[in-house]
Amino acid sequence: MNRYGSDRPDTRFDLELKDVMLFISPPLGTFMVSDIFSGSSFKVFSDSLESGGIIKVLCVPNGAKKYSNSTLKKGDIYNEAFKSGAKGLPFLKITENGK
Repeated sequence: MNRYGSDRPDTRFDLELKDVMLFISPPLGTFMVSDIFSGSSFKVFSDSLESGGIIKVLCVPNGAKKYSNSTLKKGDIYNEAFKSGAKGLPFLKITENGK
């Protein structure tokens, strides 16, 4: 459950949930996900961390090139997250140059 969010994951895509470190391109290095968002004014993140929760990320290789926000928000992952009690589900795109 911790790695894929499901007890029956579809491992063909090798998309694991990450909650400790987010790995970006080599020039940017490695950093802690919670450290990035710990002082955030974005309530979805700050409320979760303040209540002892964690922030998990799903890194999709080349996802910034393949998916738009409107496409993602119409998808199953968005709907399932809210059905499971998520108060928000932000999508962040980080391109090859780190922006």
